[in-house]
Amino acid sequence: MRKTIFTALSLILLILLWYIVSFLADTSAIPYFHQVIRHIDNLTLKEILLNLSVSLVRIFIGMILVVIIAVPLGIIMGLNRKANEFMNGFTYLLYPIPKVAFLPVILVLFGIGGMTAVIMVFLVLFFQCLVSVRDSIINVDTALFNWMKTTGATKSQMIYHIILPSIVPSLLTWVRVGLGTSLAVLFFAENIATDKGIGFFILDSWSRIDYMDMYLGIIFLSIAGFILFNLIGLLEKRALRYRKVIQK
Repeated sequence: MRKTIFTALSLILLILLWYIVSFLADTSAIPYFHQVIRHIDNLTLKEILLNLSVSLVRIFIGMILVVIIAVPLGIIMGLNRKANEFMNGFTYLLYPIPKVAFLPVILVLFGIGGMTAVIMVFLVLFFQCLVSVRDSIINVDTALFNWMKTTGATKSQMIYHIILPSIVPSLLTWVRVGLGTSLAVLFFAENIATDKGIGFFILDSWSRIDYMDMYLGIIFLSIAGFILFNLIGLLEKRALRYRKVIQK
C-alpha cells in the first residue's frame, strides 16, 4: 500500500510539473497533459502499440541471445583462471567502446532492417552480462566449493546450489539496467536502420511536427518501462529470498 501511494504521488508530481512547464513555455511544442490524452484515438493507439511491441520483441530477442552466449562464457571465466585471463583481453578492449560506433559496420554487413537493431541491443548488453556473471562467481567464497566437494557433491549439484544462486540476482539486476540501456540504443538504431519501433514512431512524429503523437509515444514507452521494471523487481525479490534460503 505504501509503495502504491508513493507511486501515485510521483505520478501526480510529474503531471503537475508537466503543467507548469507547459504554462511557462506557452508553445504548441509542449501541450498540456490533458490535451495529449484527449488526442488518443483507436488508430493512434493501434499504431503506438504495434511500434512498441516491435521494439520490445527486439529487446527480448537481443537479451535472450546475450543470456545464451554470455552466461556460459561468464561461468567459464569465473571458474577457470586461465580462461578469465585469456578473455579479459577481449573484454577490456571492446567493453569501453561505445557500441553505437559499430552501427555503420552492422549496416554494411546486415543492411537496413530489424536484425540490425537486435544486433545493436546484443552488442550493448553482451559485455555487461559477461562481466556481471563472471564477477558474481569470482566473489563466491571458495570455502563453499571446497565444502561441497567434501560432501561428494557432483558438478551439477554445485552449479545448482552455488553458481546459480550467486548469478541469478546479478542477472536480474543486469536485466533491469539493460532495459534502460537497450531502449536508449534501440531508440537511435530504429531511426536509422528500420521504419518500425517506438523510437522510430517518436522521432517520426517529431519530424512531422505532430507533437501530440510524439508525447503519446513517450507516455506509452514510460508505461511499458514502468510495468517491466516492476515485474523484474518482483522476480529479483524472489531470487534474493531463494538465495538466502540456499545459503542457510
